Amino acid sequence: MLSPAVARSIGVAGAVVRTAVLYWCVLSLTFVLLRVAPGDPATFLLPPDASAADAVRLRATLGLEQPVTAQYARWTRRMLHGDLGTSFSEGRPVVAVLRDALPVSLALGGASLLLSFLVGTTVGIVQSARRGTYADFTLTIISVVLAASPAYWLGLGAIAVFTYVASLLSLPLWARLPAVGMTTPGADLHGLAHLADLLRHSVLPVTLLAAIGAAGVARYVRTSALDVLDADWVRTARAKGLPERAVLGRHLLANMRASLVTLFALALPGTVAGSVFVETIFGWPGMGRLMVTSIMARDYPVVLGSAAVFALLVIVANLVAESLLPWADPRLRG
Repeated sequence: MLSPAVARSIGVAGAVVRTAVLYWCVLSLTFVLLRVAPGDPATFLLPPDASAADAVRLRATLGLEQPVTAQYARWTRRMLHGDLGTSFSEGRPVVAVLRDALPVSLALGGASLLLSFLVGTTVGIVQSARRGTYADFTLTIISVVLAASPAYWLGLGAIAVFTYVASLLSLPLWARLPAVGMTTPGADLHGLAHLADLLRHSVLPVTLLAAIGAAGVARYVRTSALDVLDADWVRTARAKGLPERAVLGRHLLANMRASLVTLFALALPGTVAGSVFVETIFGWPGMGRLMVTSIMARDYPVVLGSAAVFALLVIVANLVAESLLPWADPRLRG
């Protein structure tokens, strides 16, 4: 009979193998879908007056004249050596392209995710504590509208209101939020001035992503909190004379901590990968915008590299959540 330590080691090894196989299956499926999708990268890279011979030479240079199986074998060898290839459109290593875009998406997605959980958890608890009231009804309508509205529609509406309408109404400069870019074009700013300009440009995209995320979190927290508030131990805590703030803040959140940790881990990759419309609308050079432009240009190496990053984020987030669950729920420590 195996000892508990050996059994745990075998279980961890099995989980690592399954994760690696799943990761490789995701990348392989992405590779196949890119190759069967209509469109030739050579037609996007050549000028309109290029000849058919120019297209043949370019395809040979990019290695696209080989059979799909040979291309897959070459890509597999590179991936196993940590080489993501070279971008078709930019001519730079894919690692360098991703290195420029990933910090932007992590900063944008991380800030919006933290705000969405802080606001969404607070709103959900307030709704559960005041269920059936006018405040609960109003917050429910707002959260449903935000969660159901397309991100690009909300983004264009925010630009129309806080940029163009604010300018037409001659509002103060601090009330006119910039619509495009991370910084003011042509401005030579340094230090705190550059940081203030960056924060001013990030107000609209961060607020938009946080509002959409907070709507979903609030709905989840409200539903979960209502189930917990009907438990016997909550009635016992109230019968003992504990104030409502202690019941909601100390006992309710403590029992929802495990589910919130899991939800946070699942939402993190989606926030980084799901900011496609926001980054495209506001002109932020992050992973979402990079993925859109790479797909339109049929830049296979960049699309595969982006898919590898997104899949790795999902795996890491799930592993972190699984390691934090014993802290969140002491019943799992055994």
